[in-house]
Amino acid sequence: MVGPSMNSQGGIASVVMSWKSAGLFERWPITYLETHIEGGKLDKLRVGVFAFLRFLWMLASNRVACVHLHVGRQRSFLRKSAFALAAIVFRRPVLLHIHSGRFSVYFHDDCNWIQRHIIRFVLDQADQLIVLSKVWHEVLRPISTNRRVTVLENFPETPALVPDEAARIQHEILFLGLLNRDKGFYDLLEAIAPLCAEFPSIMLACGGKGNQSEVVQRIKQLRLEKHVNLLGWVSGPSKAAWLSRSSFFVLPSYVEGTPMGILEAMAWGMPVVSTKIGGIPDLVEHGREGLLIEPGDIAGLRDAMRQLLRDDEERRHMGVAAQKKVDRHFSARAIMPRLHRLYQEYCEKEIEPSTLLPMTNRKS
Repeated sequence: MVGPSMNSQGGIASVVMSWKSAGLFERWPITYLETHIEGGKLDKLRVGVFAFLRFLWMLASNRVACVHLHVGRQRSFLRKSAFALAAIVFRRPVLLHIHSGRFSVYFHDDCNWIQRHIIRFVLDQADQLIVLSKVWHEVLRPISTNRRVTVLENFPETPALVPDEAARIQHEILFLGLLNRDKGFYDLLEAIAPLCAEFPSIMLACGGKGNQSEVVQRIKQLRLEKHVNLLGWVSGPSKAAWLSRSSFFVLPSYVEGTPMGILEAMAWGMPVVSTKIGGIPDLVEHGREGLLIEPGDIAGLRDAMRQLLRDDEERRHMGVAAQKKVDRHFSARAIMPRLHRLYQEYCEKEIEPSTLLPMTNRKS
């Protein structure tokens, strides 16, 4: 398996960590190769080159049954393309797992003809394309002739105890994501500003990174200093604490796949305000688990938040429905058997039987 460091910041690392917590690395003899870490350019280059050289050695010594590549866009895809091409040369099955919600925009608008040719070749040659939601079938159709596409949704870690609505801070709203335009962060600030007079105790807790000076300047322009709490990047117990105390979750993105932030919020029993893009409508049914608006609709975003700020009972009902939906459709129990079946199809025929230990006996 090839992807970013599990300690890095981002959705792919969260997905891999959720798989690890669900026992994937105990059931299958997985070697995880990190191609990206947080840090300087030289450190990133060193990690990427070492991972590729180790992969070539593993291929040459017949130690690879199958390669599962986690790809985003831009440099993430181009880095993983080298692994895919090497695996194709050695005739090893390639599972290409696409995570970026902006992949289509990246392909059509940001790539030159050489890059598009490489991307199309890698997609066409992959033994299996893995995507996050059903809408990807149409996204990939103009890009690749490969029709071996499997939908494998993300899932969050399930909290041991979900707090009741009465235990939450009534007018505290949680945002987790990059503080940029794509995530709708600046739309969110504009939508919050008129609500401050109506709800003097309103507080927007923002977990994520962005252009700090630009973010702070915009908050000052809108006079939101008392109503916005910039948390920085949050993870682990800190993230759990914010998920357990805020009243609802908001993510007014312009581009998304299947956001882990929304799934985590739903698992914690929080209603969601978000946009009708990517795989989000597969997660949130408008009026049931939350409220959905069109991207860029600042007035609609303001009205949706006002609706939830006013109605404690609606928040409670939506939060319960959100938690139940994650448990039924987006939990380890629902998703992991499908991933195991993929590995059985592409890996077991290539792995020596002696290396596959029973799930109860294998050590992590």
